Amino acid sequence: MIEGKAKASEPEDVLDYVLKRFGFSSILKNKKVLITAGPTIEYIDPIRVITNQSSGKTGVLLASELISSGAKVTLVYGPGIEKPPKGAKIIKISTSEEMFNVVKKEMNKKFDIVIMAAAISDYTPEKPSKNKIKSSRNKIKISLKKVPKTIDQIKKYQKDVFLVGFKAEANISKNNLIKLAKKKIIESNADMIIANDIGSIKYKKNPDNNEILIIDSNSVISSGWVKKEKIAKIIRKEIEKN
Repeated sequence: MIEGKAKASEPEDVLDYVLKRFGFSSILKNKKVLITAGPTIEYIDPIRVITNQSSGKTGVLLASELISSGAKVTLVYGPGIEKPPKGAKIIKISTSEEMFNVVKKEMNKKFDIVIMAAAISDYTPEKPSKNKIKSSRNKIKISLKKVPKTIDQIKKYQKDVFLVGFKAEANISKNNLIKLAKKKIIESNADMIIANDIGSIKYKKNPDNNEILIIDSNSVISSGWVKKEKIAKIIRKEIEKN
């Protein structure tokens, strides 16, 4: 800090002060919320992994939005590039197996809302190598096995929890995206699915924006093409209605 000049407060610090000083007005105040965010990694060998391009931004922003509403947030966070918000209990994980086990353990504590925003791998190497695979090999074959869907277990752990899932697809029509989201509602017994197409050129050029569809058994709501910060607010408002 330069002498004679005050250091500006971080936005999160200002928010924390305002919330403590003036309190919360949201119906989410004191609600216990479990959020998953970020990607997972699946080891091929001790060095190489299979992963995806999720930054964790939407999940982190949503966690921050719910904290600002007075919710008590637990964030199970994969290796994303976004900084986790202040005010949440943070549990860091790496693999889909770790995600599955941590969520199962946390569900013993009972939550009001569970939001499965993490991009969890669908497949993992069946027999990862214990040693680094030699780069001198011209070809390697990797057998993958399906990973159990963590979201499908949530209502088995706790029937009365409000469950929000995410469904990301690529290069798909809006009608087909809605169909797949509704199928996921049935399969996971979710109360709400947030669906989006991350394969579009528009999204690839500007991943800080997105368009989501908020789908439940009765309605489909579009966010329009907006910044992810706005999307987090839209999702929070829809959760408050339920």
